[in-house]
Amino acid sequence: MKRVLGWTIFLLAFLSASPFGTAIAADLPVKMSSPVAVPPETGPLWEGIYVGANVGEDWGRSSWCTDENVVNCGTPAPTGIAHASPAGIVGGAQFGDRWQWGNVVVGLEGMLDGLNISTTQADPAITRQTLTTKFSGLTSATGQVGLAFDRLLAYGKGGWALTDLKLEANDPGVSTLDASEFASGWTIGGGLEYQVVPHLIVGIEYDYYRFAPKNITGLTDSAGVTVPCSFCNFGSSTTMQTLLARISLQAGPMPAIR
Repeated sequence: MKRVLGWTIFLLAFLSASPFGTAIAADLPVKMSSPVAVPPETGPLWEGIYVGANVGEDWGRSSWCTDENVVNCGTPAPTGIAHASPAGIVGGAQFGDRWQWGNVVVGLEGMLDGLNISTTQADPAITRQTLTTKFSGLTSATGQVGLAFDRLLAYGKGGWALTDLKLEANDPGVSTLDASEFASGWTIGGGLEYQVVPHLIVGIEYDYYRFAPKNITGLTDSAGVTVPCSFCNFGSSTTMQTLLARISLQAGPMPAIR
């Protein structure tokens, strides 16, 4: 028994020291450590720049008067007053940037929309004369504050706004007086947005606008007559409302959508 044990120990030592034993050891499988998986770079779900398009309904409103043909616009109770409420389709583009801390999201946004809504009514003071009010174009620069609930974002917004207000008093066969003014003001609104897939955002938004047109004086009509109070007495009653469907593409790292 001792001899068998001795020969076994000798044989094992010989094999391990010989080239043959080294080759056998080299051929034995070696357990390799598995590589550590590096997670992809992620960012907050709602953070980053974005650009998109919008389309929806638009409702405008404006009141004004003119001294074309009847000089009483500057009186306490002028008669040639236009109360206009045009409505139609609005559409355009939005672009902005957002930052997110926890579920709080803040951002800046610019919006440039096209619209062409107008209405024409009879002048209550002149039987033949018509009064036309037209809104053309809508621009805004706003700040945003919102709360994110994973893929859903509820936000409010407010800031500066601008529209192109076009006015006309037309007495067929006698004279036409028209003017165009870029009226500035403010806007406030809010909306809901949802990330369908990473970087693809759809939403709906409501905005209210109030503009302050300045009195337009000293224009010359088509008959060559200068009208001192051409389009006046606006007060603060020039407003607009929009209801928009929006779609945007967001840039930046892949968000960590769960």
